[in-house]
Amino acid sequence: MENRIFTYTLIVSLLIHIGVLWNMSYAQMRLKAKTVKMIEVVYPGIKLEKKIPDTTPAPVKGMKVDLLQAAKASLQEQKSISSFMKDMSKLSDDFLHQGQKAKVVNQKPQKRKVSVPAVEAQQINNPVYINYYQIVRSRIRDRAYANYERFESGEVYLTFMLDSQGSLKRIKIIEERTRANQYLRQISMRSIEESNPFPPFPSDLQYPELSFNVIISYEVE
Repeated sequence: MENRIFTYTLIVSLLIHIGVLWNMSYAQMRLKAKTVKMIEVVYPGIKLEKKIPDTTPAPVKGMKVDLLQAAKASLQEQKSISSFMKDMSKLSDDFLHQGQKAKVVNQKPQKRKVSVPAVEAQQINNPVYINYYQIVRSRIRDRAYANYERFESGEVYLTFMLDSQGSLKRIKIIEERTRANQYLRQISMRSIEESNPFPPFPSDLQYPELSFNVIISYEVE
């Protein structure tokens, strides 16, 4: 009897515990169900690009012929431009050539010429003196030509004196017989000074000093 009571008591206690546990589980489920919130997902607006209508004309039957003609026309135009450029280049070359040729034709070749002619009425008519005088003039002419760099004309009359050893003692320009600018006067004086010393006097010229007159002539041909 006691065992039966214990059994009943155990069964009742078990049922009570099961009921309590069930109620607690159900209450939690309801609570969770109530706390669930709806989440709203909003997608940003995306603008779709508008399609640009294709305005390319649909190919037609005669399009190949038109493209071929257009290509031929373009090629012909390029040839025309190339031919025009060649003609212009040739024309410019002709102008340049003519200009250079004209310059050459218009330019007259100029030559400088220096001469030292003998001066009349020298003090001594001795042939030995005349030969020595010729050597002196030739030496002065060579130096004057080396110093003559400008295309200017004129004559410079000079007188100078040498001792028996050929050393230059005095030099002077005779103004009244000179027809030249300052440049020709300067190179004339310098030419005689640079020719110094001259050769000594020949043994037949027994003079301590001798004077010489020269005309240095500058000409442009």
